[in-house]
Amino acid sequence: MVSIKMHTEWNGELSKAYLQTSEQVRLLPESKQPELRALLDEVDHIAKSRPRTMSLRRLNEWWTGTHIEASWNLLHQVQLELLATAHLPQMQELFEIVIEHGETLPAKDPARIQLVSFINELKSGSLKDHDIEGGR
Repeated sequence: MVSIKMHTEWNGELSKAYLQTSEQVRLLPESKQPELRALLDEVDHIAKSRPRTMSLRRLNEWWTGTHIEASWNLLHQVQLELLATAHLPQMQELFEIVIEHGETLPAKDPARIQLVSFINELKSGSLKDHDIEGGR
């Protein structure tokens, strides 16, 4: 069961991640910022948009957290774009953010399992170029 407190906590986590990511976008050259700023605006819009009246749709949004999930997905897209364009110091900071988020996930969460696998591949040096370019 999703509680109001949990719902509010995820909104808080989203806000923190949004602010961190916004700061990272500001560090990029001006030419690379507009597209990422547009995605961040969409993250903000989705996170704040909820049906105003009491309705089945509003109850569903609250119960499932659909708008929060959609916001997180877009935010992760921005973070991936940042990684693709980042210089080494920025990349290290972004990896730290990803790892911090991964540590909050349950041990059996597929995203955490994939992150741990990726980190282990990095440590062992077995990460191939195609893994980075085309995904898995």
